[in-house]
Amino acid sequence: MPHLVQMDKRYGKKGLQLIGAHVQGGEDEVVAEKAKDLKMKFPVTQGIRGPGLGVNSIPHLMVFDVEGKLVFSGHPMNDADKVIKKELRKVKDTGDDSKNNGGFGLPERPGDSLRDWTNADGKTIQASYVSADDEKVTLRLKNGKTSKYPIDKLSEGDQAFIKEQRDS
Repeated sequence: MPHLVQMDKRYGKKGLQLIGAHVQGGEDEVVAEKAKDLKMKFPVTQGIRGPGLGVNSIPHLMVFDVEGKLVFSGHPMNDADKVIKKELRKVKDTGDDSKNNGGFGLPERPGDSLRDWTNADGKTIQASYVSADDEKVTLRLKNGKTSKYPIDKLSEGDQAFIKEQRDS
């Protein structure tokens, strides 16, 4: 993890967006404390899923190009810096705004876009859907941090949205 923190410091201002994923079943509080100890500035989510995203080493880094294509998958110390530098040059060369869509100009996935969430008291926040279990939804706030919130404390419309996301 310290290597990823250094990578974030080195390339974050140039457009790289790191997103951590803990996949070993650790308690969220323990992971959050470790992230705080390491002074991690990037968000950490619970697990990863998707076709062809099998992870067999820890730490494991995946780099996607401006088209959303996986261009690197492996240990961060195995030539990841070369690949990242190459992809960041492409972003600069194509004139993409590196502040949008995670730094690499990636197309947004439906669950990534910000939306208004309303709780049972009528208060709203803007956040994007990350994941949900039977009791809580994980939301990514505008500042990139994630937060868990009880599903039963959300509006009926938000609960229906969560169900739709889990069913898709």
